[in-house]
Amino acid sequence: MESKNKKEELEIRKASSYDINFPDNKYLENSDKQRIQKAVTDGGISIGNKTFISEKELNKLLVTDRKGVTNAMMSTPPGDLKKVGDVEYMSTPHLQKEISQKRQQPRSITEQEKLGYAQDCVNAFSNNEELSRQRAIEADLITKQRAQLGKKVIKERKSKVSELSGKPLDGMAEVHHKDRVADKPERAFDPTNLAVIRKDEHSEYHNSDYPQNEKGYEQFEKKYKK
Repeated sequence: MESKNKKEELEIRKASSYDINFPDNKYLENSDKQRIQKAVTDGGISIGNKTFISEKELNKLLVTDRKGVTNAMMSTPPGDLKKVGDVEYMSTPHLQKEISQKRQQPRSITEQEKLGYAQDCVNAFSNNEELSRQRAIEADLITKQRAQLGKKVIKERKSKVSELSGKPLDGMAEVHHKDRVADKPERAFDPTNLAVIRKDEHSEYHNSDYPQNEKGYEQFEKKYKK
């Protein structure tokens, strides 16, 4: 089963297509503020409800040179990188982490102000009114569709045995989210995040000490694959 918003989730839009209310900063020159704002509008994109910034503009937001950008890109987890055409993009949540780390380092007042303003401008883009409304609509959709998700997945897969243990379902079939909806709502309808398992197995996992995420489920799964 896929969300009705699947098509929207794949849509790529430029930051310049959104109405972004950039904040002010009384301590920076107008030229500095405009440079940072332009880096966001020129380098920002959204893919569905997620936002990214082009590596070509990161030097202005991280207040560094090209080598500094290369180092930042190399240390970024694969899940926070996205390649569109020939251009590599960094997710805005990870970019915010990078900026936060730099702000905790001994830097000049001007650098600190630029980094702080970059954070504010990236936030203005990633949480603009249109995207925020879009996320809220999707959250409502997930809530409405989730109640029927289990029955639909089991029917579509024609499940007879547990995908975890291979045991007959015997009327005890339930659908498990490997990554919890509370943690990753964007994966609520992702087929690769869903597993049809027995009710007793489901309860055993959730009552266990295994991490309650995809990696934890993979560890739990090994118990049944021995």
